[in-house]
Amino acid sequence: MGGTEIIAPRPTLAPLEAKSFPEGTLADDIAAGMKARPDLRALRSAAQAEQAAVHAARADFLPQIGAYGDWETDRQTFAGSGGDNWVAGVQLSFDILPLARRERLHQEEAARQKAEAQEQATALQIRLAVERAFTGHQTAEHMVATAQAAVDQSTEGLRILRNRYNASLATMTDLLRAGDAQRQSQNDYWRAVYGNTVSYAALLYATGQLTPDSAEALQ
Repeated sequence: MGGTEIIAPRPTLAPLEAKSFPEGTLADDIAAGMKARPDLRALRSAAQAEQAAVHAARADFLPQIGAYGDWETDRQTFAGSGGDNWVAGVQLSFDILPLARRERLHQEEAARQKAEAQEQATALQIRLAVERAFTGHQTAEHMVATAQAAVDQSTEGLRILRNRYNASLATMTDLLRAGDAQRQSQNDYWRAVYGNTVSYAALLYATGQLTPDSAEALQ
């Protein structure tokens, strides 16, 4: 026993739209990277700790100043009455052969210089990474604009050619080629949109702002 196949209607899909991202300046993005990158913050903290250790090592060479005092009372005897005695003073001491302290200072100085060199090298790497990501994002945005112009042009060309075909002024082959060109321009456009999204994510990563919360801005 045969039956009639019921085909459910396809849901209407909402048109896709390209995501626009906030535009900033290179100087602002570099400043954000210098502030937000966790690797640079860790190296900066390490350099500050080494600087504090150097100050502590240098403080060991300073003279040590201390105050002292004493007071006593003599008991009364048959020979005479007792009395009060006190003494107070300031004591200054310093090491005349601070070999161990000099060695410690040299070690702390070397550690400080190493930490500062690592911080400076990382800061330079972050600056270069932000510059590359910023330039890449700008290029990707230009590619989206160019691809959009190509879509508009191919869509208009297809419309004109369809009118010519309806007026018997163009062949079916011409119409199919125009349709293929229009679909290809749309594919190129969405590839450019995808590349723009990836480039913006790379910029967020370079500036240390790629977080789970920022994922919403990429969708």
